[in-house]
Amino acid sequence: MLRRLALGCALVTVVLSGCQCGRPQVTMAQASLLVPIDALDFGPVAEGTTKALTFRVVNDGRATVDLQVTILPSGSPDFSLVQAPTSVEAGNLAQVPVLFTPTGSGDDVAVAEVSSPSSGEAPLHVTLHGGPIAPALTFSPDPLDFHPTLASPTMSMVQVQSTGLAALTVSQVQVSSSNPDFSVTPLASPARLRPGQSLGVAVGYTRTGLSAEGQLLVTSDDADSGVRTLRLLPDPPAACSNGLDDDGDGLIDFPDDPGCTDPMDSDEANPVSCTAGTMVACGAVDGGFCSGLRTCVMTDVWGHCTGAHAPSVETCNDLDDDCDGVIDDGVTRPCYTGAPSTRGIGACHDGLNTCSAGVFGTACYNEVLPAVHEVCGNHVDDDCNGQVDEGCSTDGGACNPAGTFTVDSGVIAYTCCDFGLGPTVNVNLSAFTIAPNTLTVSPTPTQPSGTLDVAAPAATCPAGAFSYSRVISGACTETYTLTGTFTGPNTFVGTYSASFTGAQCTTSLCASNPCVNQTWPVSAGR
Repeated sequence: MLRRLALGCALVTVVLSGCQCGRPQVTMAQASLLVPIDALDFGPVAEGTTKALTFRVVNDGRATVDLQVTILPSGSPDFSLVQAPTSVEAGNLAQVPVLFTPTGSGDDVAVAEVSSPSSGEAPLHVTLHGGPIAPALTFSPDPLDFHPTLASPTMSMVQVQSTGLAALTVSQVQVSSSNPDFSVTPLASPARLRPGQSLGVAVGYTRTGLSAEGQLLVTSDDADSGVRTLRLLPDPPAACSNGLDDDGDGLIDFPDDPGCTDPMDSDEANPVSCTAGTMVACGAVDGGFCSGLRTCVMTDVWGHCTGAHAPSVETCNDLDDDCDGVIDDGVTRPCYTGAPSTRGIGACHDGLNTCSAGVFGTACYNEVLPAVHEVCGNHVDDDCNGQVDEGCSTDGGACNPAGTFTVDSGVIAYTCCDFGLGPTVNVNLSAFTIAPNTLTVSPTPTQPSGTLDVAAPAATCPAGAFSYSRVISGACTETYTLTGTFTGPNTFVGTYSASFTGAQCTTSLCASNPCVNQTWPVSAGR
C-alpha cells in the first residue's frame, strides 16, 4: 500500500512581457512524499547482535522537500536510526536505515514516523517488528555415560549450551537422589550465557555397584518449564567384579573364578573341564594383577586362586608386591649408626638399609658420621656438635689452643692387684679442656678420682706442650701423668702413664696381678 504525503509548495516566477502589460505570471510546483511499505519485519535476531534493514521515502513531486524521521518513544528501545535523511529532491527517493539490537527474549515492536516539518501535513508511519526470540538449553554430551570407569572416584565434564537466540540464565545445578553415586558442585551464583556460549559442569561418580541411572537437574529460564534433565549412566560392575557367584560354582569374581579373565569380564562361566591335581597359573593381567596358582581339586571342579593380588607398594616381605617380577626391589629404610645427638646435625645425615629376601641388612650405606676433627675453613660442622669451625684460627694464621680435645685413640684399660685393692685405670674417650693457664680433665680415670684443675702455662700451637700429674700417697703410692704436644691447631698426641711404688704394690695379695708401671700412647682432637 502506498502512503502519500501531499505537500503544497508554491514557486512564484515573475515574467515581464510587453504583451502582458506588466502583470506577473505565477506557476505552481508541488512536492509529494510516499512510503511504499507500512511495516518492516526483522524476524528473529540473536541477542547481543545487530541487524540492519531500510525502507524508502519517495518524492514524486516537483520540488525538494525537508524530511524528519524518528522512532516513537512508546515502542521498544531496541530499534535505532543511523544517519536518517533530512531531505528528498524532487523525483528522487531516500533510504532510511534502521538497526535492530535485541536485548532480551520475546517480541520487539516500535513505530518509525516520517514527516515534513514545513508542510503541516499528517506524518506517515512504518511499523517495526523483531523476534520472537527465547533462550534454549542443550547438553553435550547427552547422555553422560561413565562406562567404562577405569578409576573410582572419577569426574567427567558436561557442557550446558545456550542454543537459543536469547541469553540463558542458569540458576542451579544439582543431581537427583536416584543414584547417590553421582555428585556435582553447586553453582556459586547464577550464570548468564549469551547465545552460543557454554557452561562446563563437573559431574563426579563413585562406583559402588548401583545400576540405577542418575539425573543432572539444571534450573534456568529455558523455554521448557525452567528445569532440564540430563541422564547420567553409571558403570555397574561386570559379572567378574560384582561380588556375586553368577555361575553358581562357589567361586566369586576375578581372580578366584576361573571363568574370569580380568575384573571387567562379564561372563563367569568356567572354561573347559580340568583333571584332578592339575595346577595352573591364575590372576595375571598384564601388570595389573600378580598371578597365583589354582588347583583342579577333582575332575571338572576348580579350586580357589591362591597368591594372586592387585599391585601394591613394594615392602620388605619377600614378595613381589608391585608385580614387576622382582621381589623386594628398591625397598630401603633410613639408618644411622652414630650417636643419636649427632643425627641430622651439621654434615651428619642418614644412610640406607636395603632389603633382601624380606630382611633389612645391617650395613648403612651412604651415611655420614661425625668427623674426628673439625676441618678448619670449610664452614661445615664436620664433627656434628652444632658448632662450625670451632677452635679454628680466626686471624688467618695464629693458633688458638683453647677448646675441648677428646681422646680418640689409645684405649687405656688396666687393673692392678686383685680383690679390688688396687686402682683401675680407664680414660678411653676422656676429654680435656684448655683455657688460658688452666687445664681441666673430665671425666677423670677411676683413679685418681675427681676432676683435675691443673695449673699449666698457656700452650702455643702447633708446638705447645703440657704435662700434668696426680700423686696419691699411701702404702702403694700411685702417680698418674698425662704429657702431650699440640701437633696442629686441632690435634694432640701424647702419653698417659701410671706408676706405683710401695710395699703394698707387690704384696702377696697382688702376686697374681701386680701393679706395674705402664705407659699408653694417646691422641686427641677437636
